[in-house]
Amino acid sequence: MLHIKRRKSVPYQSFALSPPTHPLCRPSAVLRTGDALAEASDTVMIRAFSLLLKLKTSGLSDLHLFEILTETALRCPGPCPSCGSSFPAYRQMQPYSRFMISAENGKRVERQISVQRLRCSLCGHSHAILPECLIPYGSYTVGFILAVLEAYLSRKSRVDTLCDQWQISISTLYSWIHRFQNQLNASRSILDRVPQLSLTSIASVRAGSAFLPDFFARFGFSFLQARPPASPSGPPS
Repeated sequence: MLHIKRRKSVPYQSFALSPPTHPLCRPSAVLRTGDALAEASDTVMIRAFSLLLKLKTSGLSDLHLFEILTETALRCPGPCPSCGSSFPAYRQMQPYSRFMISAENGKRVERQISVQRLRCSLCGHSHAILPECLIPYGSYTVGFILAVLEAYLSRKSRVDTLCDQWQISISTLYSWIHRFQNQLNASRSILDRVPQLSLTSIASVRAGSAFLPDFFARFGFSFLQARPPASPSGPPS
C-alpha cells in the first residue's frame, strides 16, 4: 500500500489507494452493478479532500460538493499516485457512471453521476477522481450515512420505521453503527475513545474537517469504507 506524500510545490495532495485488506474494513452490501467493477479497474484512486484544497464546504449538498471537488481536482490533480511523478501530463479519459445516494432535507435522493478519470502519461496508469463525499465501492455517501445515524440518535421513531424511511435494512443500520464506532476509535488514543455513538462524534467527521483526510492518510482507505469486491480477473494489485 503506497502513500504519496505532499510536496511543497504541489497544490494538491493525493494518495495511492489500493483495495484495502485492513481489519477495520467489513464486507459491503451497498454496491450497485457496475460501480465496483469500474472502480476496481482504477486500482489507484485520487481522493479529493476539501480541507487540503482549502475549499469551504459548509452547507453544500453532496452533489455540489462532488461537482466542486471534481472540477478542482481536474485542474490540479497533483502527483501521480502510481509512479510519483510530481507534474505528469495527465490525459482525461472517458468517465464512468455510478449511483450516488445522498440525504437532502431529511430525505433519500438517488442520482447517477459521472466519475472523472485521468491517465498518467508517464506510467500509463488510470486514476478515478473520488471526492471526499463518496465512499469507494459503494453507493451511499458519507453524508447519507451520517444523516441516518443522526436520525437513529434522535429516537423520534422506531428502528424499523427509520429504516423504512431511509430505505435500508436494519442489518445495514447496525453495520454502519458498528463500522463508525470501530473505525473512529481505531483512529483515536485509548483515552480519547468513545464508548457509544453520539452527535458530537458524528459532527467531528463531517466533510471539510481534518478527520477524513487524516484517516485516509493513516490507514490507506476511506472512513466508512467496506472491503471492495475482487475484479473479474482477480484481486487488483
